[in-house]
Amino acid sequence: QQSLPQSYPQSQPHTLPRYPAWMSQIAANAPSAPQPSGCAMSPGQSGPGDPGAHCASGAGAFGFVASPIRSYPQCEQSPDCSASDSVVPVEHASSQIWGVTLEYENLLNVQRDQHLATVRHMSAEASQLRQAVQMFQAGRYDEGFMAHSLRAKDEEMRLAVEAKQKELELFSSLLRVRDRQIGELQAQASDLQRRQLSSSRDDGAVSETLKEAFKQTEELRKEKAELERLLLVKERQMNAIQAVNPEMADSSALQLGAQAIQMFHDSMRLKTETADCAQENQELRNEVDGLQLRVEELDGIVSEKRGEVKELTASLSGRMQRVFDLESEVDSIRREQQQT
Repeated sequence: QQSLPQSYPQSQPHTLPRYPAWMSQIAANAPSAPQPSGCAMSPGQSGPGDPGAHCASGAGAFGFVASPIRSYPQCEQSPDCSASDSVVPVEHASSQIWGVTLEYENLLNVQRDQHLATVRHMSAEASQLRQAVQMFQAGRYDEGFMAHSLRAKDEEMRLAVEAKQKELELFSSLLRVRDRQIGELQAQASDLQRRQLSSSRDDGAVSETLKEAFKQTEELRKEKAELERLLLVKERQMNAIQAVNPEMADSSALQLGAQAIQMFHDSMRLKTETADCAQENQELRNEVDGLQLRVEELDGIVSEKRGEVKELTASLSGRMQRVFDLESEVDSIRREQQQT
């Protein structure tokens, strides 16, 4: 049985994922660099269609510094690191930050569309409720008004489906961002572990950064699992809404009512069966308790009978011994008489 939502509540605003803290830590350790010529604006100021306007210094839309970034602060003290490995090129850093900015901009757009679809759905639902209130207040129940109400209900259902689809798109985008962040953290952790093993001395900075990266990876995995669970719930709600037959547009509300009544009857039947099973189980438990008491009584009776049997056996043994003694005396008397 697919459970229909009681109503279609407005979705709560979803929190956008934060970018891993190690990116900000790396950016904080970056030295300031002069701005190259031809830089017009930062990635946060340029539009999504202007990838050529990258800036080598300054903060982007999410506060990331786009200056030359040192990939690992501890690499300066390691003899295994070369100059080419210790500094990230400006173009690479700018492209990475620009990609993150576009990712978050896409998430914001999807979230905005989802909120707008939810607002439209709630507005349609409020309009339909106002029409129902007006109908009840005026006492008008003509067919035209009912047909208009059914069309409004169909429009409300369409907007609800659209809102759920936007919400599914938002969750899918969040999952993609989480997957990418987990991949970046895993790559960062693997690289740090490799450098830690190859380094001649470890001052503890690599270990702390590695632990932080693993910790953030675990947090992102938990958030991803929660998002997958929410996505499954939303898909079930979508299936419940789409279960209404669109060919019967005039009776969609009746279909929903029939499904709700059927679900109610099924739940009542299950409750009745559960109560009957519970009563039967209680009767069986009482019967088992009675049988256990009877077994205990029989055990006591058997113990008493065993005691009586032991007493009778002892008495019989004594009498048999007495018989043997008497037979011996009789034999001795007979022998004496024969001798005389």
